[in-house]
Formats: sequence, C-alpha cells, structure tokens
Amino acid sequence: VIVASGAIAGSGLFVTKLQDSDDDSTFADVVATDMLGTFPASLAASSVVKVGYIGGKRYIRTVTTKTSGTSVATAIVIVKGHASDAPVA
Repeated sequence: VIVASGAIAGSGLFVTKLQDSDDDSTFADVVATDMLGTFPASLAASSVVKVGYIGGKRYIRTVTTKTSGTSVATAIVIVKGHASDAPVA
C-alpha cells in the first residue's frame, strides 16, 4: 500500500489505516503482525508512506479519517503481488 499526500490545508490531522475482510462486507483493522511497516500517527504534508500486507484475507482497503483541518490531497495505490501465495476459495 502506497499513500502519497500533498498539501494539507488548515493544519489538519489525517489518519490512514488498513482494513481486511474475508467477504468484502465486514472489514476490521489489520493487526500489526499482518503488516510490514506502520502508518504514521498523522499524514505529513507532501510525503509518501509504504506499508506491506502479509495477512491471509482476500480483500483489503484503506481508510483515511479527517480528525481536524480542512482538506488534504491524497493518492492511495494498492500494489498486488505474489499471486501464487494468495488464498484460494
């Protein structure tokens, strides 16, 4: 997961986390042991953060929450790899 942030307006606090799911319906926060690296406590302006997912769930998503401030420009890319190791239904 790659998170690139741009300018942050209004001295904002924006928090990003990773969630996973077996059914694409019920998501829960990913536990630390299923991640390579961590997200910062708050996104910094004009920065890039990379976090790996090593859990076994079929679906993942990112969630970014605005705690304060006005706005932030953010691009989030999920790069898939090692398909031969993926869970099979």
